[in-house]
Amino acid sequence: MSRIPLFLFFIFMSIEPVYNEESFIFKHPINNIAVGRQYIIVATENCLYKLNRTLQMLKTTGPHGENDRVCTEEQVSARQPTYYNKILLVYNDTVLTCWNEEKGSCRELHVDTLKAVGNTLPCIVPQDPEHAARGLIFFKENSINLFVAKFNKIKGCEEDIGTIILRSKTNDAFTIKDSLSFLALNDNRAGLNYVDAFQWKDMFIFPYNPSAGSTARVVVLHENDQLLSFHTQSNLTCGSKLQRKIILSSFSFHSSEGFLWAGIFTTNNTASNDRTALCIYNFTVLEKRSNGCINKDFSYKDDGCINYSNLVSLHETPTLTHGNLTAVHVKEVERRLVFFLGTGDGKLLKVTLNSNYTANCPEVLHAFTDKAPVFRTIHMDPVDINYLYVATVKEIKRLKIANCGQHESCNDCLSAYDPHCGWCHSENRCTMKTECTSSTALGKWIGITEGFRKCLKIKVFPKDGKIAVSIEKNPFLFDENAPWNCEITNKDTKKTICSGKNKAPSLNCSCEFPAHNIYDTATLSAAAQSNSIAFSAQFQFQKCSQYSAFSCLDCISSGCLWCTKASRCTSPLSQCESDYVDEDQCRVIEEKATQGSSSNDKCRVIKSKTANGSSANALHICFSHPDWLFYLLAVWISCLYPVSM
Repeated sequence: MSRIPLFLFFIFMSIEPVYNEESFIFKHPINNIAVGRQYIIVATENCLYKLNRTLQMLKTTGPHGENDRVCTEEQVSARQPTYYNKILLVYNDTVLTCWNEEKGSCRELHVDTLKAVGNTLPCIVPQDPEHAARGLIFFKENSINLFVAKFNKIKGCEEDIGTIILRSKTNDAFTIKDSLSFLALNDNRAGLNYVDAFQWKDMFIFPYNPSAGSTARVVVLHENDQLLSFHTQSNLTCGSKLQRKIILSSFSFHSSEGFLWAGIFTTNNTASNDRTALCIYNFTVLEKRSNGCINKDFSYKDDGCINYSNLVSLHETPTLTHGNLTAVHVKEVERRLVFFLGTGDGKLLKVTLNSNYTANCPEVLHAFTDKAPVFRTIHMDPVDINYLYVATVKEIKRLKIANCGQHESCNDCLSAYDPHCGWCHSENRCTMKTECTSSTALGKWIGITEGFRKCLKIKVFPKDGKIAVSIEKNPFLFDENAPWNCEITNKDTKKTICSGKNKAPSLNCSCEFPAHNIYDTATLSAAAQSNSIAFSAQFQFQKCSQYSAFSCLDCISSGCLWCTKASRCTSPLSQCESDYVDEDQCRVIEEKATQGSSSNDKCRVIKSKTANGSSANALHICFSHPDWLFYLLAVWISCLYPVSM
């Protein structure tokens, strides 16, 4: 069971950007985005833009590869036709751009000048604006090869023969080798909408949406000497309760668990609060599924295919569900998967998964002011991986992947459970690792990956009419072999309540004070010092009740008592009936709670107000493997931050 700290719930309530970012606004809706090491190439309706990495516009051109007034003039003729970009790829010093004009033609442009090089390639992509096409460039030996997966045959193009076609570059043109260089549709298939095209080892993978009513699928092909062979095909099942059959966004990635794929799925049931879902699949299993098929979509000679069962997501359930997700991007950080999710109302969410693939509470990294849907693809800056490129309908932004500076204390920093953030001792602040300057001090940067989610654990318990306080230091921040001191002070009165000294080696320092010397409402400060290293953390007994909605471990490491009979967190000044537990007993309690919790998704609707008091949109989120404690927390927050229905 994942423990969810209180302040994470308040993070996503703030929807204002808290750091500087670059942006660019276009005249027309965005069709495609391609990111190179030097330039960002964006295709909108009728226009192609070249931006630098900080999103300053360098050059623009039209679909024909030459300067086009429609991209620069304020007034556009009503007679001007609208062209839609279908494929946009950047490789070497070349931009491959394919539009639905001139029988679905593709051109190669030089990335510096955006001038056409080589020949125009007709009959490559569909002309219908509603029909999708996906492209993939791959290199093999000395050849440059192009996969195009498109909806169906192109009208008026006799040479168009397949739905997935492999071409190899010869004499400045991409040509088809022979009849084994494509995969054709069955005669009774009108067309397929592909959502992605990517490569893993010697497999080329194409997730797609079949015709209305059918579930999403994936087809896998092999290539040998520019000839294709069918590998396998499978349905993609994202949960069983709601039939989410349509893929909206796709992202494939390598992780310590293998080759994974994440998809945003949706249902046509627009009334559902959780109609979209994030599902994760281990595509490594596809390697051993040779000759598996669903004899419905494609025409191929081998009739001896094996009908495999559906390819189900991890844990056979969505990782999380939401009212309106639109985009997904994934990054593995220190063996933790971090998801960046776009929403239909212009928010960029950040979600971290633990080792059991259970999501923490989403943080809103950014909210676009126009509240337009986030574009289906999110890109990492290939030069500075601390930034993402995120777009809506007409705007693109370069955004930082973490807001570590919002965590003011060391404990807040580590308990945020953000693998990008850690405590930088040399600067005494929460930063990303690359932002922490070099220091000779021990443990100059410490993150959650060290397995110790606080800098100081504060444990308080009654002892012979007194209150005993034990401070446990983070071993990665202090020299274990150095002696250290600890002190408890009343922050309001500035008076020292008790102090202690400890000889090395030890992680604990403790002291005692009479119970009548303190009140629940007092704000206490626990400080630990060893040589030149010092840390402090604040706690207040009055806040103990809030941890009842989290977990036993969060309770007792924050200066409170967990009462087993009442299953609640309470102040040490209002003692349990001698049934409070230690850390080992807490872990047993949490393990039992996890085993007894339902594996079904339970959606929680949290309505909140923003910091300026305006009503925020309801945030509909379902987590995998939640427990009843999450429900108590949602109710508690809704009471603290009520809004009109």
